[in-house]
Amino acid sequence: MGRPQPRRGNWNRKRIRGNPSSAQSVSIIFLFSGIFPLAGVVRCVILSRMSQQFQHLTTNTYEANLYPESGASEGSTTPLLGVCFSGGGSRALSCALGQLSALNGMLIPNSNESVLSQVPYISSVSGGSWASVLYTFLPETINGQPVSDSDFLIQPVSPEILFKGDPGTSTSGNVSYMGPFCLGTVPQQFNPVTIAAFLYTLFNWGFFGDASRWSWFWIAGVGEIVLKPFGLYDAFYNPNNSYIEPSNFFSLSEAHVDASITPDNPTLTPRTRLLGTVPRAAQLTS
Repeated sequence: MGRPQPRRGNWNRKRIRGNPSSAQSVSIIFLFSGIFPLAGVVRCVILSRMSQQFQHLTTNTYEANLYPESGASEGSTTPLLGVCFSGGGSRALSCALGQLSALNGMLIPNSNESVLSQVPYISSVSGGSWASVLYTFLPETINGQPVSDSDFLIQPVSPEILFKGDPGTSTSGNVSYMGPFCLGTVPQQFNPVTIAAFLYTLFNWGFFGDASRWSWFWIAGVGEIVLKPFGLYDAFYNPNNSYIEPSNFFSLSEAHVDASITPDNPTLTPRTRLLGTVPRAAQLTS
């Protein structure tokens, strides 16, 4: 199935009011809500901290980049379709799996194109962003194996044909089977073994004894647990640096890298220049 080309153009800047320190608190809450859904005491403590942050919100402004509107000229009556995914950790991701799969199974009247293939915009929050980023930047191969939408999504079927069968057998309606590259495998990553491996990686990096590295917890957690199994994260944890060095970057296009990223980051090598996967749709994520 063909993927719509991204809407290309220069990014527009718009002032948004808020306090970046509060946004950091929100990120921490999302992480603990998704990775440690049973850690109620920890979540309560962080929520209390966040409420204190909200009490000290200021009118400071910071800049955000808005994706260009280039799909239709001003005044055009051509309909454009956007999809929104809410937050809610792994539960939101699971919900997005069903929504993406349903849209992929719906055909446009008098056409063989799916509704999902004609979506030029995606807006998402938190756990919904985990799903939308994986969908948008899904590589064509993972660990040398070809991957398609049929591997990543599920096939909607009528409830009456659902059954619990052999977990190793891919049969329509078998709720016990899930392919290795299905979006639904992400919640399975939130287990004690995977989380312990992630924390051990941070320990070896010197994370817990250096407060200057603590702001990387959210980035590393989502990268190692959500993105890495899909070939979208492979970072370097240099003990001599207080920051994480990603092996690749998400970007609009190679032209955007040359115009807006490389001039301000001359040390970036070809290995780190670009993710190399054409995105399906423009995204606004949080």
